[in-house]
Amino acid sequence: IAFFISSYQIFSQDLLQPIKSESFGLNHHTNRDISYFSHTDTNKNTIIVGTTEKDSTFTDIITTKLDENYNLVWQKRLSISTNMSYDIPVKTFINSSNELYIIGRSSFNQSSSNGLIFITKYTEDGNIIFNKG
Repeated sequence: IAFFISSYQIFSQDLLQPIKSESFGLNHHTNRDISYFSHTDTNKNTIIVGTTEKDSTFTDIITTKLDENYNLVWQKRLSISTNMSYDIPVKTFINSSNELYIIGRSSFNQSSSNGLIFITKYTEDGNIIFNKG
């Protein structure tokens, strides 16, 4: 007689989250979407900031707002006009008025590690208030 014992541990620090997945790929050859930041606003909406590839602009910032039941509220794509247009969010935050700030970098052809620093501010409804770079 043989006994096999298996143990599985879950710690209180482990987060259990509902999972819903959808690709927003904007091109023909890949669907490479990467999530960088997520926030919950004061109305329990989830805001996800990431990147998506597109044939004409390489990598764009994509921001998705979902309601409490994960239904799409709005989605915005942002491309910074540099010669490479490889746009990456570096830092994001939401203020008390549910306005979203994205601080990012758009790389130049000459260097994948340097580029134009930009800041974009969205209203709660997803309209751009300003985009400075």
